[in-house]
Amino acid sequence: MDFMNYVISVAVIGLIIQFGELWMALGVTFILIIASKEIKATFLMILSFITMYFVNGIGMKEYWLFAIIALIAIGYLLGLGSEEKAADPYAGLMGGADMGMGGFG
Repeated sequence: MDFMNYVISVAVIGLIIQFGELWMALGVTFILIIASKEIKATFLMILSFITMYFVNGIGMKEYWLFAIIALIAIGYLLGLGSEEKAADPYAGLMGGADMGMGGFG
């Protein structure tokens, strides 16, 4: 899960919980946990759900914005979705005799 998907997921889960549809928020959270490939994303989705449920449950609805900004900051600080440098697909073409199609010697 990359960072932009995490931000959208947090907003959707917050909106669903604010509407009072807990079962739907749990379903979305479980689908996102199953679809994520990183343990950091799983941890952050569980933390997001618990935080949103807590903020809504104790009547702190005026602090939704702060909760969402804090969750986004935590996701950014943990480096969620930091992409690794992809291998150059043309690197073998510039190699020596036994490396790729570029070596004619």
